[in-house]
Amino acid sequence: YARKRANRHSAARPGAVDAGTYDHCDSPKLNKHEWGWDAQMEKEMWAQGPKRKIEPFSKNCDYRYLLHVDGNVASSRLASTLHLGGTIFRQQSFSSEYFYPLLQPWVHYVPLEPSLRDLDDRLAWAQAHQREAKDIADEAAAFALQHLHTRSFGCYWWQLLSALAALGNCVL
Repeated sequence: YARKRANRHSAARPGAVDAGTYDHCDSPKLNKHEWGWDAQMEKEMWAQGPKRKIEPFSKNCDYRYLLHVDGNVASSRLASTLHLGGTIFRQQSFSSEYFYPLLQPWVHYVPLEPSLRDLDDRLAWAQAHQREAKDIADEAAAFALQHLHTRSFGCYWWQLLSALAALGNCVL
């Protein structure tokens, strides 16, 4: 589980990676049954790394580097995170959203192995190549401005629903 690996990474390298488990169970929007993890995974993650309260998304603007890992499916945060101007370190994943094929590693994000075992090396690269890392962040923000806005989301949903409507006579 990638988020568990990120949590362990943060605990093992204080100050290098600031990752933690958010306590969604305290959120008024979710209850314990709606929370997707089983109790054992939650217990392990809190024992192996820092536990955090949910912070406003805008807090991400304070960071130069942003770690993006999926959970059980594609994390919907990436569309928003691309707008922030930070260099995104994105884990390779089996999950995908409609715009993922347009993203290019080393252009829009710094790629990470699914295991995150190359995270330290990638962070060291970014710190040694700050101009290149900033260029990646700028390209990501430009991509987001061009492709990830209300009109583009509307266009995607229009095309998807139109295609599904055309299947109206199909038996599933």
